[in-house]
Amino acid sequence: MYSAARGGFSAILRQAAVAQRSHLSSANTKKIPRRRGEYLYGVAPCLAALHTGKRQIYNIFLKSAVGTRTSELKSTALSEVRRYAERRRMEIHYVSKETLERMSSKRPHQGIVLDVSPLSCRKMDLGDCRLEKDILSERLPVWLALDGIQDPMNFGAILRAAFFLGADRVITTARNCCSLSPVVSKASSGAMEMTTVFSISDMSGFLSTAQSHGWEVVGTCSPEAVDKLTPIPVQDVTHYRLRSPTMLVLGNEGYGVRKELSRSCTALLTIPPLRPLPPGFDSLNVGVAAGIILHCLQTSQQT
Repeated sequence: MYSAARGGFSAILRQAAVAQRSHLSSANTKKIPRRRGEYLYGVAPCLAALHTGKRQIYNIFLKSAVGTRTSELKSTALSEVRRYAERRRMEIHYVSKETLERMSSKRPHQGIVLDVSPLSCRKMDLGDCRLEKDILSERLPVWLALDGIQDPMNFGAILRAAFFLGADRVITTARNCCSLSPVVSKASSGAMEMTTVFSISDMSGFLSTAQSHGWEVVGTCSPEAVDKLTPIPVQDVTHYRLRSPTMLVLGNEGYGVRKELSRSCTALLTIPPLRPLPPGFDSLNVGVAAGIILHCLQTSQQT
């Protein structure tokens, strides 16, 4: 009797396995709509894109759920995606893990990919740094000026820090800087979707114009570079106090803030190490540095 029961249970398992393979095979072979925009992937970027409405959503792809475990976070996210699709009467395409990996170029997709219209930076003119009196009556604005940030992971980390720490605007150079790609959005944990990123063709001219309109322009440098710099004041960021609207300039991952831009700065900020450093290890990743400096600047307004 036990043997018969075990045999019956085994048959049920075999049938379930066949059904699962059949479902996955169907997901694999079902015709996938041709891509119309770019593939955005990951829970946070995709949900942010759905909520902000800045992109056109062409198609929604979810991982086929047969035989998979779903975390509470992912379950909540999937429910939101389904509600979004229902409200707009959009079809959800259930596809295999392998299909999603192809769409995301094997980057972490967390079971969700959207075919969306791309985002681009909004152009700024030199005069767009004029200060309005109603802005100054509330608190001092802090803008980030990014010069030549080329690593999408760094760019994403900076956007995440800027959003979390309340930077009022992010400006990039029109050339030699990352585009607003899905890789950047994923690295920003979706902050890119909620941030309007501006671009300027002449960063040096823009910073000079900002100074003439009452902005403090502060750059960054490593502690090791302090002795090599011009007469521009260098300050420990933990001692710096915000007294005027401030433009924080962050430079390229390799060579930092260009000398041309350093000359436009009224001060240079440095993050001192808390232990002796070996030769060649003189600075932090630009994304980490952005978070520390922004936090120091913003909290200095509250003390």
